[in-house]
Formats: sequence, C-alpha cells, structure tokens
Amino acid sequence: ENARNLLKTFPKPDPHKLEEKTRETTSIVIVRHPLGRLSSTYFNKFNQNSFKFQIGWKRMNDLVIKKYRDNNSTEEEIMTPDEYIRFVTDAVNYKNGWTNKHWRPQYLQCPFCSMDFTIYARFEDLHEDTLYFLLASNLTSRLDIHLMKNQNHNGKSAAYFWSRVKIQSIRNVLRAYTNDLQMFQYSADQYFRDINLQVDHDL
Repeated sequence: ENARNLLKTFPKPDPHKLEEKTRETTSIVIVRHPLGRLSSTYFNKFNQNSFKFQIGWKRMNDLVIKKYRDNNSTEEEIMTPDEYIRFVTDAVNYKNGWTNKHWRPQYLQCPFCSMDFTIYARFEDLHEDTLYFLLASNLTSRLDIHLMKNQNHNGKSAAYFWSRVKIQSIRNVLRAYTNDLQMFQYSADQYFRDINLQVDHDL
C-alpha cells in the first residue's frame, strides 16, 4: 500500500530528466550496513518456508552446498552461514559487484555520486530518518510511518549468524564491500558491538 501511494505521489520520471527531477523534489535514499544486509538475506531467503514458494532459492542453496561444503563437515540441508558468505564474496568479486540484487554492493545500485539526494538515511536509524523525510515532504497524512518490512530480524539472530562465520571469511567479505563501508561510513567493529558479538581477531 505504501509503495502504491509513493508511485502515485512521485511517478517514475523520464531517465533523461532524472537529475532535474531529483533537484526539484524532496528525495531520500536508504542504505544499510553490508553485514546486516547479508545476515538478513540469509534468514529471509534460505529457509524451508521460502523454498516452498520460491524454488530458485532452493536451487541456489543446493548449488552452494555442492560447491562450498567440505566433505562430511555437516549434514545440514541449508547452507551454513560460512558457506553463504564464501559464496557471496566470490560472486561479488567475480562479477565486479554485478550479482544478485540482494547482496549487490549498494554503491552500484543507485547513482549516489551523480544525484544530490535531500536525505541520506540509514536502515538502522530508519524510523527517525523516515519521520524526518515524511515531515519534509509533507507526506505524513499519506503513509504509515509505523510500517517497516523485515522487522523481525534482530541483533540476536545476527549474532548467531556471524558467530558461525570463520574469521577469514569475515575478512574476505569486508574487503568485497569496502566501497559500501567507506562511502556510507560503516564500521565492522561497531556492527559487532551493536549485536553483542565478541570478535577476538583483528579485522
């Protein structure tokens, strides 16, 4: 419902006039910590319930297990967090970032350098940033400010996820997302502190 209201309020502009339209409107772009994006995608897409409705995720899961699982290391039917991170890292590096949109680096998905957005919001502070955007654009009467997708993914599940990823895999994935981390001023150390996970190695 929110998406339909936004499209009615801000119809898709002509690509050739996009920069001009951006300057004329109150615009917002939302970014998220790369590590938070990855753990959230894992829990949302790679589970038995998702497999029932989207066979593509099941096929991808099976291919990852076949390629990245050490013989007899586990009998889990779903790829482990470490297997997933190794797969994503290779996918990002191999295709220079142009991979599945759920883990494609954010700097490749939106023209941050060519467009001057009014508000640069972080997913982690989304409630406050969204409220500011709605007030600035006079949309408070049209959109539900309490609605947010994927609210169930929390720090506890993120901590569980990253506790099962090997330290070398974490280092590798951080290198793959260097541009996102630097452009949006995110810190791996701060992220792990926020989810209450102790990492006993230098990243």
